[in-house]
Amino acid sequence: MERLAESVVKYRIPIIISVVFLTVFFGYQLKNIKVNSDLFSYLREDDPDVQLFNRIGKEYAGTSIAMVGIGADDIFTHKTLNVINRITEKIKQIDGVATVMSLTDVLDIRSFEGSLEVGRLIDKNNIPDDPQKLRQIRSYTLSKDMYNGRIVSPDGKVTIIIARLKQNADKQEVARKIQEIAQKEAGSYQLYFSGLPMQMLEVNDIIISDMLYLVPLVALVLVFMLYFSFRTKRGVILPLLTVIISTIWAMGLMSLLGVELSIISNIMPVLLIAIGSAYGIHMIARYKEDIKGAADTISCIKHSLSTVGVPIILAGMTTVVGFFSFAGSYLTAVNDFGIFTGIGVIFALVISITFLPAFLTFLKKPEIKTINKEGKKENALDRFLDRLAFFVLKNEKLIIILGGLLVIISIIGLPRIKREVNMIEYFKEDTDIRIAEVMMEKKFGGSTPVQVLVKGDLKNPFVLKEMRKFEKFLESVPYVSKPQSIADLICEMNKVMNNHYTIPDTREGVANLWFFIEGESILEQLVNNEGNEGIIQANLATMATGKILKSVNMINDYIKNEMDTALVAVKINQDNAQEIINLKIPEITQLILSDFTRHQIETEVDRAQLRKLIREIYLTKRVQFDDRTLNDISEKVVDFFLNESEIEIDDEALIRQITDQILDLVKSGNPISEAAIKKTLTRQLASRGSYDADEIADTAYSLFVILDEYWQYQRIMEGVDLIIARFAPEAKNNAKLRDALRDDLWVLNEKVIALPSAVASSKGLEGDRVSVQFVQSGMPLIFTKLDDSLMKSQIQSLFIALVLVTIILIIQLNSVTGGLISITPIILTVLLNFALMAYLDIPLDNATMMIASIAIGIGIDYSIHFTHRFKEEFSRSDDPLKALEATMLTTGRAILTNALAVGAGFIILIFAQLIPIQRFGWLTATTMLFSSIGAVTFLPALILFTRARFVGNFRNFSFPDKIVGKKRGR
Repeated sequence: MERLAESVVKYRIPIIISVVFLTVFFGYQLKNIKVNSDLFSYLREDDPDVQLFNRIGKEYAGTSIAMVGIGADDIFTHKTLNVINRITEKIKQIDGVATVMSLTDVLDIRSFEGSLEVGRLIDKNNIPDDPQKLRQIRSYTLSKDMYNGRIVSPDGKVTIIIARLKQNADKQEVARKIQEIAQKEAGSYQLYFSGLPMQMLEVNDIIISDMLYLVPLVALVLVFMLYFSFRTKRGVILPLLTVIISTIWAMGLMSLLGVELSIISNIMPVLLIAIGSAYGIHMIARYKEDIKGAADTISCIKHSLSTVGVPIILAGMTTVVGFFSFAGSYLTAVNDFGIFTGIGVIFALVISITFLPAFLTFLKKPEIKTINKEGKKENALDRFLDRLAFFVLKNEKLIIILGGLLVIISIIGLPRIKREVNMIEYFKEDTDIRIAEVMMEKKFGGSTPVQVLVKGDLKNPFVLKEMRKFEKFLESVPYVSKPQSIADLICEMNKVMNNHYTIPDTREGVANLWFFIEGESILEQLVNNEGNEGIIQANLATMATGKILKSVNMINDYIKNEMDTALVAVKINQDNAQEIINLKIPEITQLILSDFTRHQIETEVDRAQLRKLIREIYLTKRVQFDDRTLNDISEKVVDFFLNESEIEIDDEALIRQITDQILDLVKSGNPISEAAIKKTLTRQLASRGSYDADEIADTAYSLFVILDEYWQYQRIMEGVDLIIARFAPEAKNNAKLRDALRDDLWVLNEKVIALPSAVASSKGLEGDRVSVQFVQSGMPLIFTKLDDSLMKSQIQSLFIALVLVTIILIIQLNSVTGGLISITPIILTVLLNFALMAYLDIPLDNATMMIASIAIGIGIDYSIHFTHRFKEEFSRSDDPLKALEATMLTTGRAILTNALAVGAGFIILIFAQLIPIQRFGWLTATTMLFSSIGAVTFLPALILFTRARFVGNFRNFSFPDKIVGKKRGR
């Protein structure tokens, strides 16, 4: 260090010029610094789950969804619908928006004059102003699950406009434009902005806002602390100048290398100002101490730098280790934060031992004021430190016991620490973005999209049936709501046509319905161009990481254990019907139980009894049609002969006669047979002219399909009545439950059923092979990755920091025992930090997970400085009390000064607008307090108790009994 001191003095002018030049250079780079609050851009691109998430975004119209909520007393007014339409159309024009869906531009599937019609819910070019027409639209919209709770709230008072952003879009900029359009067009309407892009925009603005006032504020606090400690201009200006320069260098280097500020690294300036001051403080403190007996400033600088340079460098190295331990983190933002903050610390260290002493050489020797004979300017802090030294020497055992108790309490609390990775938790509860998210959870099932990738032939009815089965499961997963896929659109169309929400049995049936939605934009979100892959979408209505993890794990477990990838489509005949239905009954039972739960039916259901009842429903041989249904059948048959029949009958009386006889067959309640219909037709037509036998047969088959559908439907609905009467009589008027049970039981009507290939093979059943695969994706899965990375990063950074810092201490002290003893105060500090988090219910998140490693890197400085000075003082005297007192009044004072300065710098973060940053601020400030107190109490107590040889010879020292009555003070 003496060579370094000589060089600094010798080259002081070039050093100062170089620092000024580099500061100007890096300061100029700050103009290019950017902020990136996109959480997903921090993820590692080589992660398979991230790759899948990004692929889905590119191929399915984006995974980022920005939502604008509009609140009114009644959404369904002419004025409000016009506002919604204007906002919708203008958002469509924004570059980067893939698709937009709103009340004025959403797919509608309905029956029109007996046929299927696919169009728009509301004609945006002719929005009605008639109150009666608007009431009809309102009633219709709220009656359909496609809209209720998806795009309009159940009370009709809030609607949302959903914009999907292209994968490569500047999401923050697009979100800002959407927000500006909505605010301009909405006027006095209540607006809610939700979705990750909106959250990113809010975070981006907060980061910029916080930096503009937090950095000056922490600098002001540092000025106050430095003045309180040194009471001189140089004691204030030089350490402050050191941290400002190092901060400019570090931030400028980030900008030069194209590294953007993140929701984590935005606190870098505050950290560097707070942390970097330590090295300048120790340098100024030693200079102030040495200048008293120095002949001139130059010789004083050489001596001070030679003496304190080693502990400063070692302290800096340990701090750098603490930050570099984040390198390799799963989140690139954490990785960048650790690397560049560590580089900033290196800059502060270098400037403190070069520029600062070089600058001091040009200053006049300060006037030294003394009060007592020993030349000490005694104050309250000096008296406190003097007494603290005596207390530690007298009560080292008590201090160690108290430390041990704190360790035990901390370890007990560790399992209570929870983790949090959801960005919405960053915002305070009274912020607009948080209020919007709460609204989304209550009225729309949340804004966090769940996605499940489905691989298979999506025009195969059995692949679609498996998708519906999966969606039914999703509806049973806590906090997951509103699943939707191409299967739902097919079911919706089938319901309009046939009055049951199911997938048709045949590929032809699916193709006929698919035809109606070809070219619709919604298909881009649900199916790829080849039709061999699709997406199931749903919402997650929770902000709690623990609940998110539970939902993700439930979905993954279901995919792994319940969903078969290889199926066999088996045709049902008289020989295998009972066996196949018996195989499907447990699945039907579970669907019914899930629907009871979903519709909040509280009932005790005996599974065995339910399975038995389902079997009885399947074996039903006779049903009973009411007059309304019989009349509907009659009209259907007449319409068939007039418009669809393969044979042409011009005689309306004959049509009515044939219809009446067919109706007699229906009234019997027995299953309708094709043969009976053919016989009836043949008998009635035989004397009325020449009719081709094939035409009669074709007509009989067509009628059989129509009438069998009625019979099957009636059997199922009578089965629904039986189940409700047996297990939930209080729900007999619950129309939605009845519809759900109808769809659950409909499998009993199917003529072809898909079974797992292993089951089919074991039963000797053969059929067409069907392949389908489910893979979970979406934001909740990414959150699990973030959560997992929290633990890995925490363990990794702690391990690396502790090991490397211990090695540095061992090398510095030339003693394994010394290194282990010196690390104990910081281990205690880390445990106390976790105890605070556990007992105060503070979660481990992307900010708080860094505290422990930072505490190691910064807090160990105090142990380094204390042991170095204690060894120096102890070598001059065999009296530990004198050595401890001298250490306390010099290095101890600098440690407490530095801890107060650093802690005050961190505590400023409580004024940040993001909750994790607030927690990070006061927790880090607390750890600084813990580590400094540990360094001046627990560490010397442990050294004295163990009589550690690395600090000196304790042979002539006897403990408190010789000094108990000794009067301290002056």
